[in-house]
Amino acid sequence: MSIIGTCLDMPVELLFLLLAGFYLATATVIHLLSFYGVAGRWFGGFKGIVGPFFTSVTVIFALLAAFIASDVWRRDMEASQVVRAEADTLLGLYYITPDTAPDDAALHNLIRTYVELVIRREWPRMSNGEGTPEAEAALDALFREVLTRSVQRTGNPAVERARIDLALKLRTLHATRLSLAADRTDELKWLILLILGVVAQLAIAVVHLERPRPQIGALAIFSAAVVIALGLVAIQERPFMPPLETPLTDLENVLQIIPAR
Repeated sequence: MSIIGTCLDMPVELLFLLLAGFYLATATVIHLLSFYGVAGRWFGGFKGIVGPFFTSVTVIFALLAAFIASDVWRRDMEASQVVRAEADTLLGLYYITPDTAPDDAALHNLIRTYVELVIRREWPRMSNGEGTPEAEAALDALFREVLTRSVQRTGNPAVERARIDLALKLRTLHATRLSLAADRTDELKWLILLILGVVAQLAIAVVHLERPRPQIGALAIFSAAVVIALGLVAIQERPFMPPLETPLTDLENVLQIIPAR
């Protein structure tokens, strides 16, 4: 795993501390270079650059940040929709197999088993983008049970066809959920975004070369805004990882509705 990926997997507190430390360090280096030593005299030659200059750099930074945030929030929204659709499909299988149907308990127990394995085994591993063979095996068993009922023609053909469609949809939703868990924003984009933040700091510094204190204030305000903005986006990068993970409520409701037998 790359350094960017490792940082994005950090707990929230460490992630914000790392961002704050990074931009504090870069702001400090830029400020020292602007006013002290040989570099300070060289930077002094850039006095006279007007304030609106740095706007072009910050706009580019903001556009890339918005692009990454849009990708992250889209993935989060899709994750919530997939989990809700998976729960609805499981309930559809349950309701389309009433208690009066032959061997209804077998199918209902398979549904419960699958949901329990997803919640207890698969969900904790999805923060790393992984599934579990147990949940996959339970899904296969559920699918085979549905196909067996269709082959035996124990019920209405239209109902059996609807049950097969729901089982196929469930497999697709399960695969989509795991795909979203494993999906990651291109880490090169994050690296470029971090570098653009430093370039924006540099642009702010060169328009504040007359006096040190105004430059410190401008760099501090901009750096704080960058840390807050990037931190909020970064903690949503993993849709199945705390603290803003996709809730389990919909799947837990399935267990409450389907009684254990």
